Amino acid sequence: MNELIPFDFDQQPVRALLDEQGNTWFVGRDVAEALGYSDTINAIKQHCRGVAKHHPIVDALGRAQETRLISEPDLYRLVVGSRLPAAERFERWVFEDVLPTIRKTGGYFAQGPLGRTPGQAAQFITPNPNHAADLLTAADRIFRSVQRTARATGLSTAQAIRRANDQALAYTGINMLAELRIPEPQDPPPLPPPPKAGHDIFVELWACGRLVLLDGQPALPFCPCLGSQAYAAYLAWWARTERTGWPLDQTRFISHLGRLPGWQAGRAASTWETPEPSDQPTYRNRKMVIPSPEALAAAAFDGARIIEQDDKPRGQWLAECHDAFQAALDAASVNGDPA
Repeated sequence: MNELIPFDFDQQPVRALLDEQGNTWFVGRDVAEALGYSDTINAIKQHCRGVAKHHPIVDALGRAQETRLISEPDLYRLVVGSRLPAAERFERWVFEDVLPTIRKTGGYFAQGPLGRTPGQAAQFITPNPNHAADLLTAADRIFRSVQRTARATGLSTAQAIRRANDQALAYTGINMLAELRIPEPQDPPPLPPPPKAGHDIFVELWACGRLVLLDGQPALPFCPCLGSQAYAAYLAWWARTERTGWPLDQTRFISHLGRLPGWQAGRAASTWETPEPSDQPTYRNRKMVIPSPEALAAAAFDGARIIEQDDKPRGQWLAECHDAFQAALDAASVNGDPA
């Protein structure tokens, strides 16, 4: 082999050489130290899979020593395994400074690997079969490592494969998908949104003033009502629209309304016994369904029929809403207030 060529990365010496076959080798300890590995010997054992080669060097005491050399694929493996923030910068430094300095025109890399297109991959493959096999192994390890990381970060399978193939191509010049004759995967079309449940459609129609229970009758007013009134309207609408499946039972239906943002359902509310003003009105606790103020305001904006509260006492307003909703149910021949 030729003599070692010294380089410097952030004041850390990194030595390399070019062998008779045109392959570049690096002093493994120099690379491991530059990439921040505390145990350089163990790092080389764990990550480097290529043929072990040694080169004589002279240490600081003037003694002849044999140092482990690593190939380019093994250098890539050490880069991938490094957690040092500067690992990416080290990689660019190798590609943009070290390799162009070592190789002459027509060498292994005609240009830096970053930014090349898949169609240029062939010019980066060395004719040395052993080196080509090592490079393919490195591409495979990079591909699998990047794909695993990409999936862990939430990318889809197709996105992870494309990202892994791009990285393997950038580092080694090998298009793994082209090697395997596999077309680039595409993301599947997005799934259509699930169909809305019947009770959700009922609430939407009610809130926008389009809930009609009988032909020729106006839409139900969007206002507070008894839970039993709302459920009776829900069952009548379900039968009118001939929906498939089974409607919710009353408990689950009212519970669903109560889970809507800002709505009140299933809890007692104090209402006037009669909406007519009197000096001493009587009160009655009823389990009302009361839409949120935001929903009522939006319904008024959409032109739905609502019962304005204005300056009325809340108990009087709730009583008026109850009676107006029951009148609409009676007009549609729906019994909604068992009381």
